[in-house]
Amino acid sequence: MGRKRRIMLAGECYHTYARGNEKKEIFRDNDDRYKFVNLVGKAKKKYSFILYAFVLMPNHYHLLLETSAPNLPDIMKFINASYSTYFNWRHKRVGHLFQGRYGCQLVEKHPFLPELTRYIHLNPVKAKLCKKISEYKWSSYHEYCGKKGFGLSEIGWMIKKYGPQREEALEKYKMFLSEKVGTEAIETGLLESFVMGGNEFAVRVAESCGKIQEITKFRRPAVMTDYNKVIAESARVFNVSIEEVTHKKGKHNYAKSAAIYIIWSNSAKTYGEIGSLFNNLDVSSVKRRVASVKRELQINVYLQDKIESIIKGLNALSGV
Repeated sequence: MGRKRRIMLAGECYHTYARGNEKKEIFRDNDDRYKFVNLVGKAKKKYSFILYAFVLMPNHYHLLLETSAPNLPDIMKFINASYSTYFNWRHKRVGHLFQGRYGCQLVEKHPFLPELTRYIHLNPVKAKLCKKISEYKWSSYHEYCGKKGFGLSEIGWMIKKYGPQREEALEKYKMFLSEKVGTEAIETGLLESFVMGGNEFAVRVAESCGKIQEITKFRRPAVMTDYNKVIAESARVFNVSIEEVTHKKGKHNYAKSAAIYIIWSNSAKTYGEIGSLFNNLDVSSVKRRVASVKRELQINVYLQDKIESIIKGLNALSGV
């Protein structure tokens, strides 16, 4: 199966990351780290993007950048391919250095830019590579503290937000980092969705690249009589247990939301009747999940694929 085409736009912010193959280290010493930082600097000059934040971890890295053209794949290819060639040559190895394709999220700058820089800068602390964030050299944090650092990151937005005076802004940003509020939600969002932003942002992005999908994109199941099959098929596609689909709480339980949405859109069952299939989920919760999936289907390719797979599975079970 071919790769899904990602949404690439000019003047938008992206959080990108890549992990070592088999979760192995991609930086063995400081020479490797300096080389990678140098390649990021060369990529900036070559492709004219703005770098807001970065961090190098032992087996992965994060970049938060804004493109000047719809050329993120070119940027990432230049960085990853150049570094892989260097790494394999220096360490006398062969094969893929990175685990599959790089990951990325299209990000609405406001209000997510501050949260994402905090998430990126706190990575070493969370991974217990250091006790204090100031102890870790290999990130853009030091530039946000008024030090020279690597001189790669644009911090003007931060001074405007927390200023107006530079020193005042630097101190306020340090306080913002120490709060750590919202990092868990940000991390969950990064894992769950390609687009991180509000509804208006998602619709604008969808419209700008012709990605808005009608619900009729999905072929409706031929038979909708056994609702337990929908639940079982959702569990199979999302690789979770049936109990997790029916009982586990949390708005990021996509397997539950997908099953609820499919039943709602392909039957005459009321919200209350649907809720009874999911451990007596209340009507308002069912409504929220249906509305959430409808919004996500406009832009979230991951969820589109999953629901399409569930419906294909149901059609196969029905002999269609």
